[in-house]
Amino acid sequence: MLSIDNEQFSKTDFEITHNSLGQLFTDRLGNAERTANENQEQFDETSLLDVIRNRENVRIERKSSFCFDTKTRARNNQLEKSISKAIQGFANSFNGGILLIGVDPDGKIIGLKNDYKLVQKHNSDGFELELRNSVEKYLRDKIVHELIVISFPSIEGEEICKIKISPSPKPIALYENGKQEFYVRVGNSTRPYAPVEFIEYAKRRFANFYSLN
Repeated sequence: MLSIDNEQFSKTDFEITHNSLGQLFTDRLGNAERTANENQEQFDETSLLDVIRNRENVRIERKSSFCFDTKTRARNNQLEKSISKAIQGFANSFNGGILLIGVDPDGKIIGLKNDYKLVQKHNSDGFELELRNSVEKYLRDKIVHELIVISFPSIEGEEICKIKISPSPKPIALYENGKQEFYVRVGNSTRPYAPVEFIEYAKRRFANFYSLN
């Protein structure tokens, strides 16, 4: 059994030993957390790469850019609309989905450098601000902000935009030039629905919403 000489092992000695052990524990915990975070980041990147490399499906869509037109090398409002259309389609679906911006339809990682040149602050903060403003302009329903989670993961040295869209509890319409448009994610594409078609779909998809109103 370990014996301690009270005269030799003073309170100060105990405090020093206790503090040293505490610092050692903190250092090891910090190292473990850093390793866990690094492993998680590597896992997240690997998982996202798998998503990017797989074909588009009912829950995954890819867009090369938010507003930068690769052909004209300028801003294109119709590209902005296509982002809102994709978000609307996922929100109106039963499952929601993930929209990746900065990845072309073939899964090639392009990044957001060209989009950043066209948005405020020229960075991810300005990008998200303009994206949310654009989505609100086209969808005209603030609930959309509650349905989307926006992040900017770095993949193979390029920053992309990942938008996770939850299913909406109520129908979402898209507005342009005083007209309503309706889109739903079906299979690997976002399909337009005529008003009468969307009404029939909405009765099934949003039955709970209509039962409360």
